[in-house]
Amino acid sequence: MFPKSLSPMLAELAREPFDSDDHLFEIKWDGTRALVFANQGVILQNRRLIKIQDRYPELMAALTSLPNGTLLDGEIVVLENGRPSFPKLQQRDAQYGSTRIEILSESLPATFVAFDCLYLKGTSLMGLPLFERKIRLAEVVTELSSHHVIYPDYIIGKGKDYFAAIEKAEIEGVMAKRIESHYLAGKRLNSWLKIKVSHTDAFSVIGYVKREGATAVSALALGRNVGGQWRYVGKVGSGFNEKQRVAMYEHLTQLKGLRSPPVVEGEQIYWIDAVLTARVRYLEITNYH
Repeated sequence: MFPKSLSPMLAELAREPFDSDDHLFEIKWDGTRALVFANQGVILQNRRLIKIQDRYPELMAALTSLPNGTLLDGEIVVLENGRPSFPKLQQRDAQYGSTRIEILSESLPATFVAFDCLYLKGTSLMGLPLFERKIRLAEVVTELSSHHVIYPDYIIGKGKDYFAAIEKAEIEGVMAKRIESHYLAGKRLNSWLKIKVSHTDAFSVIGYVKREGATAVSALALGRNVGGQWRYVGKVGSGFNEKQRVAMYEHLTQLKGLRSPPVVEGEQIYWIDAVLTARVRYLEITNYH
């Protein structure tokens, strides 16, 4: 029977890119995971099984010509200069008023990146190898002929070179999927791997979080000075042993307080004078506080 809802298959995290003739490598799109159910009408469902089709009228118009009994897996993105922009997608995903949604569907149009085909004309393809599902998917997307629905390219074998190109293009990361893998709904398996692009940069240490019940640091609060004002960019709490945490606490408690500290709700941060710098490896920076 054609499903009314489905939990998507999930990927495990891999630390480093790799080469493999058993894997295909494709872009990890920075968007909203979504499943398309086309069966006497079209439904868009996100990863939390919530129906979101009302938020994306331009996608619904593009997907209405799918054959009945078709189920696609993919990512909803908003592209900016050819790259996905998560902040712009957030503007779309948070809208509920029909007038506002219609306006944004033109000013910030969404794209559905289809990367898997789970059902086609009522027949389940989930037990087929991924490579075969990709062939069926390409045929389905080609027949749609819509710039709002795309079928992404991939390569087989040279994952390291592909990752390097993605990193240079400043895209979130790469997915590595076994070409023989079946689709197992709701499962997180190492037959699908996500490899995220990381960055290294220096930040000012502007505070710390004390470990509850101990004279030790739980995490360092990092910031940047923007236009003469401090902006909190996040915490770092890994990479320290217990001896270092105690030593940091003894040193940081001797420093003066930070003048005009940023306002951060829900965090018990002890602000300190920004005389120290930390070099941090991170995946992305979202909006400053």
